[in-house]
Amino acid sequence: MFKNLILALWLVSNLVNLALASDPGFRVPSRFFEPKALLFEKPPTEDQLTGYINKMAAGRSQNLISNRMLAREILHSSSCFNIDPYIFTALIHTESSFNNSATSPTGAVGFTQFTGIGLREVHDQLGERGKTGAIVSTIVFWRSIFNNCIDPEWMPLWKRTAHLPEEERKANQKKIIKTDPALSLAYGTLLLKLYWGRQTQLWEERTDKTPEDVFSRALARYNGEPDGRAEAYAKKVLERAKKFYQSIED
Repeated sequence: MFKNLILALWLVSNLVNLALASDPGFRVPSRFFEPKALLFEKPPTEDQLTGYINKMAAGRSQNLISNRMLAREILHSSSCFNIDPYIFTALIHTESSFNNSATSPTGAVGFTQFTGIGLREVHDQLGERGKTGAIVSTIVFWRSIFNNCIDPEWMPLWKRTAHLPEEERKANQKKIIKTDPALSLAYGTLLLKLYWGRQTQLWEERTDKTPEDVFSRALARYNGEPDGRAEAYAKKVLERAKKFYQSIED
């Protein structure tokens, strides 16, 4: 009986390892990422977003990046990926309080609190772990955004650390995320747009969905916590985005 238990545990372990090794990522056609993902019509100006960060993150260290430069980078990345800047700003506010050096108890890092799973998904979408993690045309789509909009001279995080052993590579990737604001924000925007596009794909035939519904599910997936916490997180981010927008409209 004991031998059977050991064998069963061994089989489960190998199945889990096999599943992780062959994780296909999100294979979503690029047409689901091409539309603008907007909830609000008029984007904030650089001055308005800088003022919001000044207010919501008073006392924030600006040694790595000033509040104005952070606002500029948020608007730039949001524009490149056609994602709502109010929602992306609210996501950063909720995840890290605009602190790129933030590290959670579970090891998530940076402005958008990247986890190992999130980084792996971005690597897959950019084709850095091979061409099985995303559709080739989608890989081309994401790379074109980086090359033509984010920074023509950008170097993928994977390539910066490809020469390192796996565990050291993972640690260095998170270190770079904490010290490279532009890359941190661009990767976070890509991940949010990925989840938005995936939800759009899943609900393609639904006629009763609203833009807020799609964002709510995308944000919940971004958070990924169980027991209703992901849904509460999505609600919090959306409420903050709405308040920011209303403060400008008023």
